[in-house]
Amino acid sequence: MIYMGFRVGEVLLLEVDSIHLEEGYIIGGEKTEAGKDRTVPFPESIPEIKQFVENWVRKAAPGGKLFSMTYQTFRVTHYYAPLMELGIVDGYIENGKTVFNTPHHITPHSTRHTFATLSAEAGMKPKELQKIIGHAKIQTTLDIYTHTNADALQSEMNKLTRA
Repeated sequence: MIYMGFRVGEVLLLEVDSIHLEEGYIIGGEKTEAGKDRTVPFPESIPEIKQFVENWVRKAAPGGKLFSMTYQTFRVTHYYAPLMELGIVDGYIENGKTVFNTPHHITPHSTRHTFATLSAEAGMKPKELQKIIGHAKIQTTLDIYTHTNADALQSEMNKLTRA
């Protein structure tokens, strides 16, 4: 989700037939008119993303959903568990279940913000980013979804010279 910009609900609704591996894109999306059925190309510079999706396509039933799991299962097994392995979130076992201690700002939806920020930092044109992420208004993408870090601010300030 970090490299494609889909919402978690959109990922869970993806159908195998919406994955166009040979052509290099996915058609998906929901929620708003601008977000529905949008074309999201695989980033050619990160071939692992396409390979990851291809592996899931092989596991899925032809003509079915790419992922056959609930939102809760996805959150636990495919989001928080890997973050715990990476040391990003903490967790513990209680009554045979993993309980995650996560900061409130680390949610599956955070990946859309990360996607928008990484895309903007990489120089993606704002209008194209808006279309890929599926926002009706560019201001939503720029004001809410892209975040500037201190290093980026310093880099911009370093462009100043004495008059």
